[in-house]
Amino acid sequence: MVTNRKPGAAQEEKGELILGHAKFREWALVLFTEAAVGNAGKAILGRLPLGVAGIVGVGAVVKGGKEVVGAAIGFYALGVVTSVYLSLSG
Repeated sequence: MVTNRKPGAAQEEKGELILGHAKFREWALVLFTEAAVGNAGKAILGRLPLGVAGIVGVGAVVKGGKEVVGAAIGFYALGVVTSVYLSLSG
């Protein structure tokens, strides 16, 4: 991909696609948005199962009720998602 800022430039040169400034910005926004969302999904899937397994294990040992264990898993998942979101925005 090549970006070109000349207003009267040809659209294709020797098999290369030449993008104007506006099209390049649009392409870059889509590309980096997909990359950020994909990495956030990987981070959530990497952190969540281990923590949930730990909460369920502790709940089984202390014989906690289903409601307590479910609430703890929900709060943990919310914390993980918030942590990933804050790490992306900072």
